[in-house]
Amino acid sequence: RDLIHAMLDGGENVIKYVFTHIGIDDFTHPYVVAIASQLLQSMEEGEEIDAAQIINTIEDSKQRRLIAEVVFNKYQLSKGWEEAKIQIDQADPIKVAGDAIIILRRRALEKLLEENQRHLKSASHRGEDAMPFLERHTQIMQELKELETKIIR
Repeated sequence: RDLIHAMLDGGENVIKYVFTHIGIDDFTHPYVVAIASQLLQSMEEGEEIDAAQIINTIEDSKQRRLIAEVVFNKYQLSKGWEEAKIQIDQADPIKVAGDAIIILRRRALEKLLEENQRHLKSASHRGEDAMPFLERHTQIMQELKELETKIIR
């Protein structure tokens, strides 16, 4: 949701930023995949990134509702703070996107780690060479460690 919000809010620059770091296949929820694909396509075709326009081009009502909720929640939060007369700064869409990308990558690496551990256990039970799985485990752990210290900007 945060990544979709950042792309809607930041437009072409944020969409380019996101898709230089991840691909469509890195999104896991089918609605988010469809929305991200639509945003990428709109950007590639030189269309203005506008939530209302995107909502009108998407046929699935659940996807339209997701975009509307993302956009509405932004204004609902701002309105609440405004009513309390508290000055808030809008989050930088690039920073929000970078943080969301890190979370997506971490989840993907954790999933790879779990899968590798299953293969390692299976190979050990069958008496097969487990060294490739141990090496892969070390590689994934190193990538996780680098991800924790790396800030995508």
